[in-house]
Amino acid sequence: IADGALSLVGATDCHIYLRDPASGRFTFGTARWEEGRQAPAVIQPREDGFTALVAREGHTLVIHEALDHPLFADHAAPHWRVHAIAGVPLKHGARVVGVLSVAFLEPHTFTEDELRVLDLLADEAGIAVQNARLVQGLEAQVAARTAEIAAEKETSEALLRSVGDAITMTAPEMRIRYVNPAFTALTGYTREELVGQ
Repeated sequence: IADGALSLVGATDCHIYLRDPASGRFTFGTARWEEGRQAPAVIQPREDGFTALVAREGHTLVIHEALDHPLFADHAAPHWRVHAIAGVPLKHGARVVGVLSVAFLEPHTFTEDELRVLDLLADEAGIAVQNARLVQGLEAQVAARTAEIAAEKETSEALLRSVGDAITMTAPEMRIRYVNPAFTALTGYTREELVGQ
């Protein structure tokens, strides 16, 4: 998506920052520069900066003369020589889950077509971010449940090992799946000899 924004709009750079809707904190997503560099201009956007403003406002913001704009007049922005910048919120429903921004280091006026392209790309990115978060959440739930099952299995096996009575468990086809130490002591067979019989 960042590569598409960079090439379709012809910008100098494209950045995507992800935003936690609950805390409002940003994390770096990706960066693309026209010369191929992928390092971000900043790792963490300022709370009073352009990216945070786009997220708070929840709609596309365009600055055509950034060198004279209050958001870019101080801090390190003059060092970057940003002339024009557009920021588009990445949304899932009404929630802002990130911000896509493209900048020009030379004078530029964004056209309606360029802004439409950025809106479309931001829509796609918002869906991708939400899908990735859903998958991440499901993976966390699966991992937690797997750990619970493993702990329950270990507890059950510990109980079965400690019981003084001989115990065997069979599968529905009546093949032995488990024997406890008391069963092997009683029969004289090893566990390996019994399982599967």
